[in-house]
This record gives sequence, C-alpha cells and structure tokens, in this order.
Amino acid sequence: KGGHIANVASVAGLGPSPRMVDYGASKHAVVGFSRGLQYEHDCCGITNVKVTTIFPHLMNTGMFNNCSVKLSRVFPSIEPDYAADQIILAIEEEREEMMIPKHLEKFFVFQYIFGTKMFRRLSEIFGNFDYMKTFQNIRKS
Repeated sequence: KGGHIANVASVAGLGPSPRMVDYGASKHAVVGFSRGLQYEHDCCGITNVKVTTIFPHLMNTGMFNNCSVKLSRVFPSIEPDYAADQIILAIEEEREEMMIPKHLEKFFVFQYIFGTKMFRRLSEIFGNFDYMKTFQNIRKS
C-alpha cells in the first residue's frame, strides 16, 4: 500500500509579491510543510508515500481577474485544465516539485544565486511590484 500527496502552493510561496504578503506567507507554509514532509519520509525510510508540491503562476480562476501582468508571455496566466494535466503528470512521474509553467524555474534560480535583494530588484524590473496595484476584491454574496 502507499499513496501520493499533492500540495498546491504557488510561485508566491517562493517569491513573495507586494500587496499580497498574507497570500504569499500562506503558500510559503505549504512549501515548508511539503518539503518538511519529504525530509521526514527520507529520514524515516517511508518510500510508499510520495509528496509533490505544485507551484502554479496566476490561475484563470477569477481570483486575480483585475491584476495586470507586465510580461504576460513570460508570466502567463494558467488555465485550470492545463494545471490539472500538469499536476497529474507530476504525480505520475513522482516529481517532488512542479512549476507551472515550467520555464519559471529559471527565474527562481536567481533568488538562490544572487540573494533576495537582487531577486526583489529583478522582480521589480519584471513588473512584479505592480500587478496587484489594480486588484479589486470582488466578493460574491
């Protein structure tokens, strides 16, 4: 017997953005939990339960409809069906982590190579400081 745990975090859990610190912190907690659980499995010799952490970019679910992305070709909004397919693929391939879209992995490498101050500057250049400026909380009654 065994199983597979797939936790959906967000790229915001790896590199926070202004005006959404609470969201980024909650997604960072998912990342920490998932990575910690993987360590726990390794330490205890648990091989029959796998853990995958998913890092999608902005999803077209309506949550971020009023946000503007400066470089939408580099940082595209993700369709839920595409994300679901990628999550299934990650589970089937027993990946520990899956960035959606995959090319964003290259962007986050900068954070580890150059440090957080340089990463914040790069984020500002790419428009990460601005996309939540147009956000309007729309609550359904």
